[in-house]
Amino acid sequence: NPTYSGRFELPDNLKPMFRPIAMMIPFFALIGEVILFSVGFTSAKVLATKIVYLYNLSNSQLSQQDHYDFGMRAIKAVLLTAGEIKRTHVRDSNLTDEQSEEAIMLQALIESNIPKLLKEDTVLFLGILRDLFPQADKELVEHGHIRHAIKRAIKDLNYEYWPAQADKALQLYNQIVLRHGTMLVGGASGGKTAVRNILQRAITLASHTSQDAASTRSSRPATVDVTVLNPKSMQISELYGAINADTLEFSDGMLGSVMRSYSKAQESQGTPDKSEHHTDHWQWLVLDGPIDTLWVENLNTLLDDSKILCLANGERIGMSGHTRIIFEVDSLTNASPATVSRCAMVYLDPSDLGYKPFLNYWYRCRLPITFPKNAI
Repeated sequence: NPTYSGRFELPDNLKPMFRPIAMMIPFFALIGEVILFSVGFTSAKVLATKIVYLYNLSNSQLSQQDHYDFGMRAIKAVLLTAGEIKRTHVRDSNLTDEQSEEAIMLQALIESNIPKLLKEDTVLFLGILRDLFPQADKELVEHGHIRHAIKRAIKDLNYEYWPAQADKALQLYNQIVLRHGTMLVGGASGGKTAVRNILQRAITLASHTSQDAASTRSSRPATVDVTVLNPKSMQISELYGAINADTLEFSDGMLGSVMRSYSKAQESQGTPDKSEHHTDHWQWLVLDGPIDTLWVENLNTLLDDSKILCLANGERIGMSGHTRIIFEVDSLTNASPATVSRCAMVYLDPSDLGYKPFLNYWYRCRLPITFPKNAI
């Protein structure tokens, strides 16, 4: 697509060498209906029509942001999220099948879209939701255990508790459970790294208190192996590896080495169940730095449903079921829509924190209890 960042129009002398093909926009409602039927929804046609209408309105009425995506991949992610909620939640006897499915769809839409929206867009989006789902207002999944673990994690890390930051940690948890690629987007001092550290600690704490911990196959507490890389601090050949033109030998790159070690570690513990979203051993590869098409486009196969990293020597490294790719970026100006659509988004606005958490922490931890006379 020549309109994407990093793509170029074919030269005129090269175009006659190829046969042009006409393409059309797919029928989103029909695709959504089939997906909903496949995950067990009975009112699939009505719900699919509502979702497509919602995304069309959101695309036209909300502000234009680089990290917004309301295309087919985003719709599919919402539908699969709804299917996962339908499989795991306990059916409420006070709701009819139609009301229950609307409540499930509403929660899936909120969990998938609210994390990426700006404040002013959140109000508009919720207004559209209320118009389309006026009867569905019941929360089916409470997330009580992870909320409590997040509060404990903030205290253990000696951070200042701030409700907006705790909400973002919960939103990040919801995204990484269902998606294997997630982007933390926001300016400096927005708390991207802090939110990731809070969730990392909270997952470990939740394994001790969650009722699910008693049914895990291992008595070990949950662990989160984190590898942080800055892709812009190295050459692409150092990141992905390269073949020496003289010796034809392949030099391994950082990404290939990390993904290979993660895959082997998972194999040594046994083949994971692909449908199991809760585990006692997470693996996070954090790419902390600006995104551009020079290096991130090579990750498209890894961020796809295939979950395979393709290297220059022909090696294909599969991603284990509990490995997650997390990007920490301040802007997606140089990212193509193809990359944006492959990842879940969590937007962190620096204004949500402001100066008060920093001031409170400084007052609580940095100021001495008593001042010496010569300092007054």
